[in-house]
Amino acid sequence: MPVKRKGKWYGRVTWNGSRKEKQFPTKKDAIAWEVMMRDAISSPRNNSIKLHVLLDEYLRSCENQRQTKKHIQDKERAYLKFMELTGTALTPLNKISYLLVQRTLDYIAKTISPHRANIHRKFLVSAWNWGIRPFNLPKENPFAVETYRVDMNPKYVPPVEDFWALVDMLQPHKGRLLMTFLFTGGRRNEILSLKWSDVDFEKKVIWLETRKRLGGGVHRDAVPMISDLENELKAQRLETGFKKCVFINHETKRPYSPSTKIMNKWCEKAGITPFNFHAIRHLSASILADRGYSLPDIQKLLRHQSVTTTARYLHSLGLTSLDLEGAFDRPAKK
Repeated sequence: MPVKRKGKWYGRVTWNGSRKEKQFPTKKDAIAWEVMMRDAISSPRNNSIKLHVLLDEYLRSCENQRQTKKHIQDKERAYLKFMELTGTALTPLNKISYLLVQRTLDYIAKTISPHRANIHRKFLVSAWNWGIRPFNLPKENPFAVETYRVDMNPKYVPPVEDFWALVDMLQPHKGRLLMTFLFTGGRRNEILSLKWSDVDFEKKVIWLETRKRLGGGVHRDAVPMISDLENELKAQRLETGFKKCVFINHETKRPYSPSTKIMNKWCEKAGITPFNFHAIRHLSASILADRGYSLPDIQKLLRHQSVTTTARYLHSLGLTSLDLEGAFDRPAKK
């Protein structure tokens, strides 16, 4: 039976001669977990662990690691799809074969897309790898089938002239939003959710938070604030300095939604080929490459995992060795 400690309920089951506990907000949740675990672990051997138990426990671990709600929902949909197609929710893990996985992903690749099959594969592989320690699973992962070839169309990167034409057409606060994307190379969610507490005018850096790292936890990186960006953000502070977020949608009076299609409307109004917020990140990299910046320097700005140890150290101090002054100067009009 569940026990209560310091206002928290703990479900308890005995497995492999030792007691396993898990914390829950309510007694009802703890009892449900105990029933599920006792049903799945009918013997002390890991062969009796059912697939749905592994996937449920892995999703719970993702929640504890504070992965985003959307990311967890994407994983859950992939797991439900796999169990629906194979009928393996109550199947012991030792019955999940490489051939079964391959045929199922082949079907997804054929009926949906190879890209979607690769996503399902990645999520399933992650769940098994996570279960190696808590469930004593073999290291040979049955979900690690070969990835599917995906013919990727080249991403559209707007001409720099189109970018500045859009900035000129928009209201000043919207233009400042786009320029912040360009000058930082930031990801969509990083800039749309940027807070004034992350803007350090004294050190001339902006702290951007990302979950695009191993484990899904929050990582903070410092990006240099060039003079043009400093001026734009100081002007923006006169409008939203009393707010928590830097950029506010004047129509909704709230921060811009990550799922918004507003860029399509702006581009259509400006009479240019539509591009999204993420395309500006590609434009930043493209401009730096055209101006002779090295690949390691571009990686510093984009904050990819391949960034050098020195750059990570400097970022941790709130500093950067990357000099971007003049890199994004607006080209002279013809």
